[in-house]
This record gives sequence, C-alpha cells and structure tokens, in this order.
Amino acid sequence: MNAIDKLIQLAGVRGNLDLRCQFQGDWALEHEQESAGVASYHLVLAGTCRAVLPDGQTVTLQAGDILLLPAGQPHTLRSAGGESAPSRPRVTRGGLLPVHRIGNETGELDMLCGRFLYQRDSLLLGALPECLKVSSNYPQATEQLSALVGLLRAEADGNQVGARFLVDALSSALFALVVRAHLQQSPPTVGTLALL
Repeated sequence: MNAIDKLIQLAGVRGNLDLRCQFQGDWALEHEQESAGVASYHLVLAGTCRAVLPDGQTVTLQAGDILLLPAGQPHTLRSAGGESAPSRPRVTRGGLLPVHRIGNETGELDMLCGRFLYQRDSLLLGALPECLKVSSNYPQATEQLSALVGLLRAEADGNQVGARFLVDALSSALFALVVRAHLQQSPPTVGTLALL
C-alpha cells in the first residue's frame, strides 16, 4: 500500500451520488457551504457551464470534466455565457436520482452531482487544492476514470435493482480516481502531496 492509498483509507471517504441536473438556456444556481467533512463534486456528462467561486475565480466545465471542492465551499454554477440571477430548478422524481431541471426536457447541460463524506481532520483532503478540476477526456486520463463515469451514468439512468448501492460505491471509487487523475494531470511541486 502506497502513501496515497493509506491517506485515502485514513480519510474514510464515502461517496454519495445525490442528483442529476439538466439545464437549458440562461441559468444560475447557488450552492451553499457544506458542513465540515463534506466535499462536493459535479460531473459534467454533456454541455458546458461555469463554476464561480467565492474569490471570483471562474472554472469552465465541459463534458467529461469533474469539479471537486474538497472543503465544500460555496459556489455558483452558471450557464456558459449567461449572467442571469440565480433560479430554482423544478425537481422531478421517479427514477433513481431526483432530476433538477431548468428549461425543457432536453437540457443543454447534463450533470451528476454528489458529495464525498470524510474525516474532518483528513490530511489528504487538507492537502488538495480548494478547487480541483480533472477531465476523463484528458489525453493521459486513465481508462478506468472514463469507464467509471460511463458506469455511473448507466446506473443513474437505469434504476435497476441494487442501483442505489452501486452508484454510492462507484462514487466512493470515483474519489480515488479523481485524486489519481489530478496527480497525473497537475503533478504537485510543493506541499504534502508532492512529498508523498
């Protein structure tokens, strides 16, 4: 077991896939600060959007991108070119995940959203950047990450027997693959992760 494996184990990371978002047109959606020990993530399946962080930093997300906010900080998701005021989506239920919709049934943006729960004093989560973006389409991305994203999508779409357990278990595995992809795509040069 290497040092990163050990830190993931000590962090006690558990994944939850919470909802699906399908948005169209000009929209904005605010996300509040998560509790301590909760990291939020957004996985873009199709389309493009922007995440605006409290410091004003804007991160553009497109299909295949995964945004992880290790400290669960507040942020606003916005349509690619819009500046509209935050709105409240319609929530529909009936499948595995509640679907939040803005616009019509065929949204331009399709996204899975969830949370990672972890030990509050986790050295690993504390060492990650405040905003971490990786792409399953990155040239050096592992085949495992792309395959896992595809499996998460299929299970979220299917609502078959055992799907709830599977999407949460896959979400937990997603955390390890996101950390791996981050270390490959943006190798740290300083700090705890660089030392490890």
